[in-house]
Amino acid sequence: MKNTCATFMAVSLFLSACSISQEPLTKFGEATEKTVGVLAAASKAEAEMRLDASVAHQSCNYLQGQPFTLGGSIQKGSDLLKGQAGVARALTAYAKALQEATDAEGVKALQEAGDGFVSSLAEDLELAAAPEVGVVLNAVILLSEAQRIREIKMVMARVQASLLALEVRVKEDAQEVDRLLIAAQSRWEQSARCVLSASRRTGSSSDGLFREYDAVKRQWQAERKKASQALNAVSSLIAAHAAVLADDGDFDAGLANLNNFLESVETAKEN
Repeated sequence: MKNTCATFMAVSLFLSACSISQEPLTKFGEATEKTVGVLAAASKAEAEMRLDASVAHQSCNYLQGQPFTLGGSIQKGSDLLKGQAGVARALTAYAKALQEATDAEGVKALQEAGDGFVSSLAEDLELAAAPEVGVVLNAVILLSEAQRIREIKMVMARVQASLLALEVRVKEDAQEVDRLLIAAQSRWEQSARCVLSASRRTGSSSDGLFREYDAVKRQWQAERKKASQALNAVSSLIAAHAAVLADDGDFDAGLANLNNFLESVETAKEN
């Protein structure tokens, strides 16, 4: 039951059990999910660029009277970004599970999601997964509020340890990720310019097509800027988890950290 404290004999335990309601945890999970979206921005943008580049290339062939293909194959993506996307998906599942950890069943799902992220990252980094922490709830049991929060924090502690490894990896890969995005955008722009030039020569050119392509490029430039914040996203997740796991920490403190980061991302996109 949300925002409800179990009754305990000891006053100190009662205060501990009531110290965290579900609402801050839900908001923390939502902010975590949005922050992970920044980490996933590069792989998402690159995939969209490859699709649009393929379509523009075939469109150019069509307009020039050359052989063309409808629904043709798309250039293979980067293994680096594919791995990053997998880690981001696992971390997103963890963030969603945080929002639903309202009872024993939700906590068990959170444990599984946390393990999924740790294992996904270990596979991507070719490392051994971290040992399990806490009690695995193989059967749905009743949890007091204090037990629920304790189990949630155990999962968060394990996830935080893996986030530290992810931070190192993201920092190492930052330049290569940006290079991949620039290359993908360049391939699209080459075909897009071909389409515009061919359309103008055939008399089918329109200002609308130019505006459409211009808007696409501006959107990708914004996504590339967002993707450049991936390292800051992971660092913010680490700081937010640390704020929650501190002796006097709580989810509100971690939430404030994530919200500050997300606001900075929006500000950067506008500039």
